Amino acid sequence: MFNPAPGREFYKRMKTRILATLISLFTAFTLSSCLGSIDTGNINNNGGGNGGDTTPKLYELTVNNTTWNIYPSKVTLTDNAKNDPENYTSDYTLTIIAVDGSNMVNQDSKRLEIDFNADDIAELKDTNIAEQEGFKISYRSAKDLKAVEYKRTEGIFTINEITKDNITFVFNRLKLEGKSNNILLPGTENPTLSVQGVIKCAL
Repeated sequence: MFNPAPGREFYKRMKTRILATLISLFTAFTLSSCLGSIDTGNINNNGGGNGGDTTPKLYELTVNNTTWNIYPSKVTLTDNAKNDPENYTSDYTLTIIAVDGSNMVNQDSKRLEIDFNADDIAELKDTNIAEQEGFKISYRSAKDLKAVEYKRTEGIFTINEITKDNITFVFNRLKLEGKSNNILLPGTENPTLSVQGVIKCAL
């Protein structure tokens, strides 16, 4: 009598092997697809690859014949009339701090605080802001115990571009003179300040 059991066992084993092979192939394909979909773009963005530019943008100003390097985040414009309406003396203050700015008394602060007035800052575009009566720059050099207020003697400080994202300020051969606050050496010649360059301030 014919016994079909061996045939059924054979087909059962073959079926199992085929299913196992198909599952292995499917798993390998899925794993490959997952690996291929991983975003490696951040490697370059973080400086891990040759295509990544990790050098932060720096602005440059020439202050008293010395180059200041400045991070964009260290250029700020404060609306004093809005922030402190009870006590403000100038409508706006533009603050610029160099990369190597210092709070040490015996070192150059490399910090400029520029005060000026405007009902609407857009109206100052292409005008010489430094000619304003209320315009002044506060700056403490390594020789000063505290910041000195400087007034324009010649040159230009203006805005040449205003966009929704930033304002471009231009210092064109701007020269200023301060009043000496050296109480130990009365009669000391008044300090001078010169600023040249272009800088942007984010809005």
